[in-house]
Amino acid sequence: MRIEFKELRKAFGGVPVIDGVSLTVEPDELFFLLGPSGCGKTTLLRMVAGFLEPDAGEIFLDGRRVNGLPPEARGTPMVFQSYALWPHLSVFENVAYGLRVRKTPEEEIRRRVHDALEATRMQDYAARAPNQLSGGQQQRVAISRALAVNPSALLFDEPLSNLDAKLRDEMRDEIREIHRRRPFTAIYVTHDQEEAMTLASRIAVMDRGTVRQVGAPNEIYARPRNRFVAEFIGAMNWMTGTVAADGRVATAFGVVRPGSAPPGLKAGEEILLGFRPAAACVEGDARAGLAFGAEIESCRYSGPSQKLHLRAEGNLRVVAVEFLPRRVRRPGERVRIAVAERDTVALAPE
Repeated sequence: MRIEFKELRKAFGGVPVIDGVSLTVEPDELFFLLGPSGCGKTTLLRMVAGFLEPDAGEIFLDGRRVNGLPPEARGTPMVFQSYALWPHLSVFENVAYGLRVRKTPEEEIRRRVHDALEATRMQDYAARAPNQLSGGQQQRVAISRALAVNPSALLFDEPLSNLDAKLRDEMRDEIREIHRRRPFTAIYVTHDQEEAMTLASRIAVMDRGTVRQVGAPNEIYARPRNRFVAEFIGAMNWMTGTVAADGRVATAFGVVRPGSAPPGLKAGEEILLGFRPAAACVEGDARAGLAFGAEIESCRYSGPSQKLHLRAEGNLRVVAVEFLPRRVRRPGERVRIAVAERDTVALAPE
């Protein structure tokens, strides 16, 4: 199913929550709405489901305008963070519930429930009650219930937020595998950057009811279009620079041609130059695009890596990540930091 939003708007009490959002979700995509709490992502999801109506704009499912259609007429079931399983029904009957409401013939119910449980590897638990399952297993039953009705699209509202860290990791793998075995269009709401980066086909980063950028995870991470996206998706180091006549950026620590830059840069324009902590190579090649000495202020060692908080010339604070460290660095120690041109991002100041 192809899902389209055209200029959607929604306000509560006169306060805009969705402000002119236009998006297209392609068939069989795992499309993520990512953003901080209150940015409007769940409101957008509930409008797709039919639980809320937009104040303005249109929603299309495979080219059919669905504004005003009730949820049951849209074929877009939602998987909630709370599982929402009936405690007095078995796993089989929980998955069959939506089919029974639709008065599906019994033989077809058995077949479709079996197929849905098989897709989530829960077929051996059909006779159990929900309270006999782990949190991850209950969430797989909730996904099975949604799959059983042959949805046009599946909507996920922060489905893993109630699970502990280990179960979240396991369920990410489960959702990826379920989608691989039985492809479906999905819109998935989360505020968890790692969850979006590891699962999404594409991500829409939202802020205060608007979409700030849409792209594949690697594009969002490596080529952010604004400071909000750059910092929301992960830590960044920033310094000021000036655009040179040849399009490169001159800073106090070197002149670089940024790996990513906005179009139409003008010579003499002030600009922000950023790089990720993981791109800062400790004791790296001094011939790199950026190279400077810095003093360690603190070090957080974690085994496979250590995070260094540094103070460079001009009182510039920098965070660097050193991978597979041979020793733990100490405060007061001086190190050399190098950053390759391809790992830098130039952005116009906001």
